[in-house]
Amino acid sequence: MRAIDDAITVQPSEVSDTQLARDLAQALALDPATEYWEIKALVDDGFVTLLGSVQSLAEKTLATRVAKSVRGVRGVENEIVIDLPVDRSDEQIAHDVLQLIRWSVVVDAETIEAEVDDGIVILSGHVDTLYEKGQAARLAAVTGAREVDVSDLDVRWTEDDDGPTGFPERTGEELKAAVRMAFSMSPRLSSSFEPEIAIDDRVVT
Repeated sequence: MRAIDDAITVQPSEVSDTQLARDLAQALALDPATEYWEIKALVDDGFVTLLGSVQSLAEKTLATRVAKSVRGVRGVENEIVIDLPVDRSDEQIAHDVLQLIRWSVVVDAETIEAEVDDGIVILSGHVDTLYEKGQAARLAAVTGAREVDVSDLDVRWTEDDDGPTGFPERTGEELKAAVRMAFSMSPRLSSSFEPEIAIDDRVVT
């Protein structure tokens, strides 16, 4: 699949702007990742504008997802400002992006290149599925990134008679390390979250 032409019309339940503003405030307060963020939601005829500041592009994106999940929301405009806790060089950002893509069990790092220009992450190359493209974009939203550009990341089958190329085999320890890294980079999980992980024939427990 190369793209999705989404012609679905959202017809949300009739909820007053006043009630919707309360529901949005509650949703942001109850989410384990957004509960402490200073985010304000303005509502006009069901359309939401998010204001405030967060410390990463991943957090800004997550705020949009939380707002869209609230019943009655017709659309979301995210005007949240990214206030980085520290200045990070393009080289540091690119290193983090490449590491996450390399450790991902969903994205094939062999077909993707990443460059960073003034905080803007540019992904190029190709992936086998639209889902993989979305995952690559999400992984690239590391601390320091102001924007992720995937316009040069094509979705196409790898030139192989057997279909998409497979992912390289990884040992149980490599898979375990990849799972731990995914947990450590998630804004929804506490940095102290250290579950026990077991790998048996590529099945994670």
